[in-house]
Amino acid sequence: ESQVSFSEQEASKERRHLQEEALKERLILDTELDQQRQSWEDRVAKERNLSEEQLERERQQIEERFEHLERALQLERQERHAEQLVAREEQQECQLQRAIQQHTVEASQMRYERDLMKAMHEELFAENQRLCGNGGAVGRG
Repeated sequence: ESQVSFSEQEASKERRHLQEEALKERLILDTELDQQRQSWEDRVAKERNLSEEQLERERQQIEERFEHLERALQLERQERHAEQLVAREEQQECQLQRAIQQHTVEASQMRYERDLMKAMHEELFAENQRLCGNGGAVGRG
């Protein structure tokens, strides 16, 4: 049971670590997005004299960059989620292996005890036969 508790603690630590990494990554990407937005707003303010077409082209480019960053963030989240699933599956596999080993040990112990009881029974039966053969059934006097 302490091994399962230890595994749960390890899994909890791993989850916290992955969550912290995800938060750090989100902060970085959010900062980049904010900087891009600010840069775009600054550029728009400075270049008000540009034609509407040129402004629209730039807006499209910036939107495409934002979309690219959002897709990258989404892919990062999906990858992190997949890593968490793999880690969880590996933990469950380890727990299953430990359970199998424990059951194997218990089954081996039970076979040993069964064989010991069988041998003791055979010895008692042989002793009883010997005693009965040497003067009758045990208990008769």
